[in-house]
Amino acid sequence: MATARLENVTKRYPDQLAVDRVNLSIEKGEFLVLVGPSGCGKSTTLRMIAGLEHATEGRIWIGDRLVNHVSARDRDVAMVFQNYALYPHMNVQKNLSYALRLRRVSRSEIDTRVRRVADSLDLTRLLARKPGQLSGGQRQRVALGRAIIREPKIFLMDEPLSNLDAKLRVQTRSEITQLQRNLGITTVYVTHDQSEAMTMGTRIVVMKDGRIQQIDPPHQLYRYPANTFVARFIGTPPMNMVTCRLERAGETARLVGDCANVPCPETARAPLAAAGETFIVGFRPEDIKVSGDIANDAFGGEVIAFEDLGHEALVTVSAGGEQFIARLAPDIGERVRLGDRVGFSVDSARLRFFDRETGTAIVTKGVGQSGNQEINQR
Repeated sequence: MATARLENVTKRYPDQLAVDRVNLSIEKGEFLVLVGPSGCGKSTTLRMIAGLEHATEGRIWIGDRLVNHVSARDRDVAMVFQNYALYPHMNVQKNLSYALRLRRVSRSEIDTRVRRVADSLDLTRLLARKPGQLSGGQRQRVALGRAIIREPKIFLMDEPLSNLDAKLRVQTRSEITQLQRNLGITTVYVTHDQSEAMTMGTRIVVMKDGRIQQIDPPHQLYRYPANTFVARFIGTPPMNMVTCRLERAGETARLVGDCANVPCPETARAPLAAAGETFIVGFRPEDIKVSGDIANDAFGGEVIAFEDLGHEALVTVSAGGEQFIARLAPDIGERVRLGDRVGFSVDSARLRFFDRETGTAIVTKGVGQSGNQEINQR
């Protein structure tokens, strides 16, 4: 296992800037996830680490070795693709051992490694079968095993679960996470599914338009998004965002908007006053509690949608041109009806603030402060 480092890595195609000045350090043994919408540059970044794409600018290090001009086969990395890429005419045993046979590894060593990998992935009883005789989940485990058996420095995965059904995806992502922790292999994993990213990664890299938006552990990313894009992309439902202005009256200050009329946290007053006439206030759906009818201390409005999911209820509230979603316990949700006008309280420590023009988080002491992040310089 090894570290990896990208320094100002850029990838340009004739008609597109796919990756723009990415700086990224991957620690030894960590499970790093690249996540973002289609076209954000995450797969291109992974392919440049693998050597399947050449960086237009910047430097890529694997361990202490600069690999920009090192071929993919000589970088000592293993990659798993979403289409499995198994040899259909070979059985599982031969698919697993193929890379070792190319390297002329001894027969006894090949047998030992195949048994060890097959046992860890529950493939022992399937060694004589060909890919066409396997389920999608089994084929994916063979693809994982073929990469693991090489004992690479870095394990690269490009949306390996995208061809599986929803139930099997949940099962397989758990298996991959446990396997990575047991083996301790440095892993870089690409997905567009934020739930996959949040449940699998020790750190998550959120990308958009070829640039890194934020790098943080899952909890930090969820609680302290660096900008409105991350706040909306991470979380289902996403973070609520309403436009507010700061109104002062003597020693008091309030956040006021179509959906809001709440006290402003004292630590946020100076940064918000400097942010402009209006700004965005964000809060997660689970952070709000029913406080009764709309009052002076509330986010509130009219209930325009109600979703009963059994274990929870999602209530959409509208006022003026603003909307937000509340996640409620089922028993509380049963008391809310379409057309009701309701108010919700939010712990001020849970509020996040963003610049309305740039979308960047307005960082205030004790309120909305992120942990350790790496964000591309604009």
